[in-house]
Amino acid sequence: MHIIKYLFLSLILLTAAYSFSLKEKMLSAEKGDYVVSKQKNLVSLLFIREKQANHILLEEISTASSLIDLETIDWQNWLDQKAPKHTSWLIIDIDLENNKIIECYSPIQKQFIKTDELENFFIKLINLPLTYLEKNQQERLASYHLHQKLWQPPFIYEKNARPMDFSVYRTKLPKDFEHFPSKTLEMYYDKDNLLFFPTWLQVKGNFSFIMQTIDGGKNLISPITDIPHQKPQFDAKIYEDTTNVQLYLEKSPYYNECELLALDITQKPKKWITLPFTLKASDKAYQFIIDRKELKKRFENNHRYLFILSSKKDKNNAIQHPCIYIFQDTI
Repeated sequence: MHIIKYLFLSLILLTAAYSFSLKEKMLSAEKGDYVVSKQKNLVSLLFIREKQANHILLEEISTASSLIDLETIDWQNWLDQKAPKHTSWLIIDIDLENNKIIECYSPIQKQFIKTDELENFFIKLINLPLTYLEKNQQERLASYHLHQKLWQPPFIYEKNARPMDFSVYRTKLPKDFEHFPSKTLEMYYDKDNLLFFPTWLQVKGNFSFIMQTIDGGKNLISPITDIPHQKPQFDAKIYEDTTNVQLYLEKSPYYNECELLALDITQKPKKWITLPFTLKASDKAYQFIIDRKELKKRFENNHRYLFILSSKKDKNNAIQHPCIYIFQDTI
């Protein structure tokens, strides 16, 4: 991933983690809200594809500024035409409550993108405090004398420039930060809360980095209708005692509403059985607890069974437990 994508996504997680007001701003954004950001010759369109409570699905399309006409482009028409001359297209699933990236999918490559590098980048950012800058701490035009006018970045919304006041935040990046060690990061957010992303982001130091939001708006619709989701993995064991059977599954927002089935592979023809269960969630896993009394009503002694989980949110992503379970009524 390009450095602009690191900052794009990490900044969302960073502000969500360290400022309740900014997290509130992110969560108050609506489906279809979008921003267009420019850094040197790279332009990125970022919009909210879906949003549920503390869970958000973002879509990000990038291209070179020389490949499109920024003055006349209609972002919805560009998307409807599958973003001609785009250089990357990603759909990013973010858990804002736990500040983590769930998955990242490329609809053009039709494959999931590893997020390890981005996660490592974010871990270094997550412990940085954000400081709100009072007006006497903000940059001023021409000089730093208090009588000089405050510097303000340009603000454009739905192709129109408009006057705007900003809330300014600052943090210092650590010495071991790979991309901008020991540099100061400043972010300008519009006070009217029109955009869920900074209007202006700059890194100060010997090497300067500026990312500017050059447009924003509402009601953007993706032309991509269906996206797959990575299947979480079952724990390799089936846990059992005298009262219940327990299955453990990696936590995923797409499997908190699901149906648990058992397939009797001893019986001919094979028989499907729907199982009642109790679901418990920890930070990293779901625990499916099946009462042995319920199994006794449905299972045959010494028959062999496969456990299969079907998500109500994604019917095409059923997951089979790797172990065969042999029911014994003697336990």
